[in-house]
Formats: sequence, structure tokens, C-alpha cells
Amino acid sequence: MSMLSERWGIRELNWPQIYFILNASDCTRSSNARINGDLPLHSSDDPLWSTKTFKKKLLRIIDQFCLMQEVISIAASSSLGHLCTHLYNVQESYIPYLKKTKITHQNDIFLEPSKQNGRVNYYPRAINVQLNGGFGFLGKYTFQDPSIDLSAFDGIELEKKPRVDKNVYQQSLDEGKPTDNLMLNIENTKFFTDYNKLIYRPYSLLSIEDYTHPEGTHKHFERYKFDSFKIGAEEYKNYEDDVDESFRKLLESLDNIQGVSLFSELDNGWSGFTNEMLVHLRDEYFNNGVSSKYNLWCYAIGSKSFTKQDTLTRIKGLIELSKNSSLLFPLGIDQQLSLLLSTFHPESLWHRGLVHAYFVNSIWSTNNQSEGKTTMAEYEANLLRGYHKRNIVNEIRLNEVETNTGTTVIDDPRIIEAVLRGEAPPKKELRQLDLNLLSNSSSSKRFFSQYIIPDNEKLKEKLDGKVCVNKDIGKLTSLDSSPAVFETDNLYTEFAQSTGLKDHLKQYRQIIQRVRAPKDIEIVGDKQELIEDISYLIDEYTQGYELEEESD
Repeated sequence: MSMLSERWGIRELNWPQIYFILNASDCTRSSNARINGDLPLHSSDDPLWSTKTFKKKLLRIIDQFCLMQEVISIAASSSLGHLCTHLYNVQESYIPYLKKTKITHQNDIFLEPSKQNGRVNYYPRAINVQLNGGFGFLGKYTFQDPSIDLSAFDGIELEKKPRVDKNVYQQSLDEGKPTDNLMLNIENTKFFTDYNKLIYRPYSLLSIEDYTHPEGTHKHFERYKFDSFKIGAEEYKNYEDDVDESFRKLLESLDNIQGVSLFSELDNGWSGFTNEMLVHLRDEYFNNGVSSKYNLWCYAIGSKSFTKQDTLTRIKGLIELSKNSSLLFPLGIDQQLSLLLSTFHPESLWHRGLVHAYFVNSIWSTNNQSEGKTTMAEYEANLLRGYHKRNIVNEIRLNEVETNTGTTVIDDPRIIEAVLRGEAPPKKELRQLDLNLLSNSSSSKRFFSQYIIPDNEKLKEKLDGKVCVNKDIGKLTSLDSSPAVFETDNLYTEFAQSTGLKDHLKQYRQIIQRVRAPKDIEIVGDKQELIEDISYLIDEYTQGYELEEESD
């Protein structure tokens, strides 16, 4: 059974439950069999358990059982709304609008199908949380209710917010007209809703009313901002019931949840908000019985420049999110490397969101591709390898794939000179882009490396680590909602944990040890506990023996 569990990603079923599944009349009933562990065990002389019949039927039913492993996503903040919009636009591109369309990806992993009048509509399995005004033109019930008639309020002065109009891209989508990427630019993509293609259910959209987009200023007290871990954590208490209700509705629409992906900013109030949400969801839904084995991943984006308060919030957020998630991906962008076009705008959330989305989508597409699927549980097991506290993925990178063409126009003077001298021409230097938030020294050692590559056997043989194939890894850059930001679309991704993280953790520990001011103590909370948590992580990311003075 252990081999079957590993092969098919099943971790909850026992033999009595499998017997129940084999006798189940439909897929829905079988998928619910994992909930209870008290099913009667049948005798070994039952004809159902004969080797030939059992194996054939077992593999077929297990395949059906594992086929539906849905993923719920939660985006918190405007920048993460942009990232997730890119991801869901890719999922929208896989929807078969024509009967003859070849199905390459399973749409109901990330999308919720709803059948009405013989037609199927797809909605994101997601919760999107924004500051007040962060949804742009999109209201909670924009696509459900007609416009409100305000004629009854004639003569009454109403407070109106500035209206955000739809751009030509959204207007074309509404009218069923063709769209293209010439309709979008950095000026008309301030909101992720400006190029979002899917419709959200009303309960998927939550707005933090007291803080306004984009600055995060409190609407009644301008000197208060949504800028620290503590403020975000306290604000979550006001929305715990709303999040719980929305999440519960999403759970009711699925059969066998694979995991939850949370997307948050790290250096402001969103880290505290997301951490409290993570703790609540984990304790409420993933902390007992078969649900105790969960995949709760967090992608956290850091700022390129920040104050002392931001630094303390980053440290607090990084440690708390790592404690409460099963994997944590701190994300940044190294803009000094050559893989980005000169037209890349670092201040555009549309541009930045696509860069980060390329990495995340390389994982997503393998979660739901029809052939060669890799689950969240498999990725997590590969990375952690039993070290569950070593869950911060601190090395993340996009790499250029080496291309071989039959004929090549040589325009590099170095190559021309080498050929004329009869020498071997210098190899082309392949470009790369670091997406990890925290830099790593050249001397850092990796614990394990994971690669996601296009279907390229030569590249697969060259890489040292676990390799997963994503035949559609470049899909994101081909969409008309995506900006051109890369020098090449021929890329693969890699991610790993390495000893390089401990150097940052040591610096963080020194910073926390020096904290004295009451306003700083408010952010870090229990100072001694935080220092101990950091020290524990340092040990996790230390390989081999270190002298005592070197480990300080």
C-alpha cells in the first residue's frame, strides 16, 4: 500500500476505506470515503479481493479518486491580486470553448465548474482580499445584480467615490469582441481587474473597509497606515468570520482538497493579516484527523526598499509564516540580471506580477496537466525530505534554456574572431533571473534542488536534482493579457533550500536582540520567543559542523 500511496499521492486511505471505494456506486461517494476510518473489514475470501479483479479495479478507482485534487488560492493585497490574475488567466486559456478542443489540463483543479442550462461556467477557487478601492471598477456584485436605481435619493447629498472606468480591454471582453495585448499598457493596468478574464463569485471578494488603496491609509485617521505586522494581525480579527464563511463555501464545492496557496506581501500589514488567516484556517480545517496532513503554501513578496519598521515586520512575518505554513516562498526580483527587457517597468504591478507568476505557474500547470501531473504533496515531500521545519524555499530562479538551431547568424565579434583563428568559439552565456527575496552567497550549499522544465531531454539529463516536465511552461507569456518582460520565452524554473538562509537569519537575530523601543516591541511581540524561533531555524539551515564563534 505504501508504494501505491507514493505513486498516486494518497496519504489518508486505509484498506477498509479502499474496500468501500471499490464498492462505491459513484465518484462523489468514493471521494467522501476518506472522511471516516471505521468501515468494516471484509474477509479475504471475498471474490472482490481476488488478485486480478482487485488490482484492475483498484488502479482504476484510485485514478478516479486522485483525479480531483482541488487547490484553493487566497490573494491578499494589490500586488498579489495582479500575480493571481496572471495565474487564473492561464487557467482560463485551458477552458474548452469548442467541443473539438483537445483537453491538456484539468480545469476543475483551480476553477469551480457550474453547470446551468446545459452550459458550464468556471469561477476561480479563490478568495481575493483588497484594501478599500483595490478592486478598481469591479464591485462585489458587478456581474450578479443590475445597476442600482438612485432616483429615490433625489435631493439627498450622497458621498460618491471617484469612478474607475473599464478600459478598452475589459469593454471588449464584455462585448464578446477580440482582444489583443496592444489594448493594455502600464497606464491602464493599475488594477488587476483591468485585465482579469474570469468572473469571481461575490463571496470570493473581500474588502478591508477602514484602509484605502493604494497607500493603505486609515480612512478616519491619516497618520495610521496598514504598514506593520501587528496592525495587520489585529485587523484580521474584524474579518475572521467573513474569511471563514467564504472559505467554507469554497470547501463545499470540492471533493478532495489538495492544498491551499496563500499569496501575501511580507513587509507591511498584509504579513500579519495573512498569518492570522493562516493560523485560523489551519486550526479550523486542517488540524485533526485525515486533514492533519495538509499542504498550506505561502508566497510572500518583499519590498526592494524599506524602513526599520518594515525590517522588523519582515523578520516577524518570515518567522511566523514559516511556522504556520508547510512551505514558504519569499519572492523578490533581481533587476540587475539580463533576462529582463529594457522595457520592464519595476513599478508596474502588471509587469512585476507576471515575473513572479511565471515561477508559480510552472508549478500550477504541473498540478493540473493531464499527463505527468505532480501534486503539491509530491513537491513538498521532495523539498523537505523529512525536515519539516526547513520549509523556507530561499533559492528561486528562472533560467534560459540552451537552444540548438541548424543554422545560426553569427553576429558576435568574439565568435567571428575565434572561428578565423581556428579556435573553438566561446559558449553563449545563458541568462538567468533570481526571484528569491534573500540573496545567497556563492559558498552556500543546497539541501535539495527542484527543477521544472519544458519537454527537453538534453536539459533533463544535465540537471542534478528532481526534474518535473511542464510541456506548457511558457503559456503565460503567450496570452494577450501578458506584457512582454523577458528577453526570451524559452525558460525553466528551479527552487531549493540552501545554507545561505542562515546568514540572513543571524543578522535578523542580532537586529531583534537590539530591539528596545516600545513601538518596536509592539511589532515583534515576545522578543525572547522570536529570538529562539530564529535560532532554531539557523540550526535547521546549518549543514555539518560549525565552530561556536562562526555560528553566532
